[in-house]
Amino acid sequence: MTKLGIVLDKLYFDHDNGMGHPESQERLFAIVDMLRETRLFEEVVRIEPRDATKEEITLVHDPKYFDLIQSTKGKIRVFLDPDTSTCPVSFDAAVRAVGGMLDATDKVMKGEIDIAFPLVRPPGHHAERNRAMGFCLFNNVAVGAAYASKVYGVKRILMLIGIFIMEMVLRICFMIPQRFSIFLHTNIPTIQEQVQLTKSAYKMDLDIQSMFQSTQVWEIKNILKSFLRS
Repeated sequence: MTKLGIVLDKLYFDHDNGMGHPESQERLFAIVDMLRETRLFEEVVRIEPRDATKEEITLVHDPKYFDLIQSTKGKIRVFLDPDTSTCPVSFDAAVRAVGGMLDATDKVMKGEIDIAFPLVRPPGHHAERNRAMGFCLFNNVAVGAAYASKVYGVKRILMLIGIFIMEMVLRICFMIPQRFSIFLHTNIPTIQEQVQLTKSAYKMDLDIQSMFQSTQVWEIKNILKSFLRS
């Protein structure tokens, strides 16, 4: 039986984007309610996350940007862009969100669990090296990739992501000192967007293999088979 790890922490609920914001605590409440109602909570391994260190986060982020986000701690509201802001505990939640990603990576790599699902907030896939974006303060995805490469020597990484965040992830992964292959699977609707993405990857000198199909649930096994054969 597959052993699934779930990362969850009170700070992920405490992070507050303000009344009416689309990225809210309700996202986590809905998932947790489903897990309890279906009794799946009884079958998963709970992962208690740690705080990521500045050294870990700056594997991809500018140290000055880390300091900027840290400076928001304790402040009622700081707007980093029109739709991305912080509350007094957002920095604490953000470093624990990254830490949750890293703890999940550790447990999978050590064989303690088979797969992991970090239920973290703030989310972490839009943020760039020195800029908050799209509700994200740190790029958990990119930090996790850099960490897996540095600590475990991972050479290939498969990312199931949408086109609207793909170039952001690529740009920040380009800053990672370790070189590794990124295998992207996405739903790109037009030839023009495929060409644009390929050009961007070429300019950034990334070793990328892109699979341009739709990411329907029933295709996931075939995606993984293709990744493992490559």
